[in-house]
Amino acid sequence: MKLRFPSLLLVLLTLLLASCDRDQPTPKHTKAWLNQADGDQMTFRNPATGATESVRATVTDVTDSRAGKFDLRSRDYQTITLSYAPTAAPDTELFQLKFTGDGMIEMGLTSNNNFERCAYVDTHKQADKELVYGTDMVSAERLDNLLLDGRSYARVAHVRYLNQGGWNLIAEYWYSKTDGLVAYTKTDGQTWYRVH
Repeated sequence: MKLRFPSLLLVLLTLLLASCDRDQPTPKHTKAWLNQADGDQMTFRNPATGATESVRATVTDVTDSRAGKFDLRSRDYQTITLSYAPTAAPDTELFQLKFTGDGMIEMGLTSNNNFERCAYVDTHKQADKELVYGTDMVSAERLDNLLLDGRSYARVAHVRYLNQGGWNLIAEYWYSKTDGLVAYTKTDGQTWYRVH
């Protein structure tokens, strides 16, 4: 009897430690905000000048494996990155969004912006509980039923950089949960709206 109890305890302890970490694929309610596919081309129009420009979306999906506690089990953590770049200057990015396994979306990352200049969407299974917020350097808000350039959008994250100088190409943008990037204002004050 004495031999069975320690053996049973060891098996239970091993199972407990092996199940401490869990895989974190990006949740469906977070992926619901991802509405561009890799290679999508979108056209934006400036109503003040009538000019148009194309923006290309690039989507990458990376799953990192990390060792679990005591290296008994590894954990997979998925990150989907959506990048926007002008078609005429593909090496210049407007901004990125990172969709993570913990249900968060980091909005506004660029090679020149770190997390301090980002906005965040805390996604939720119940859409009315989703939060959009910024940091000290970014103003962000969730807008419901927004009318923008004659089109209506049910749920939009509106992000504005408080210090618009520096390396950013854009000063603010509107990102719709159902349509993706729908408008942006460049640092010269000109606003560009997506042509559907």
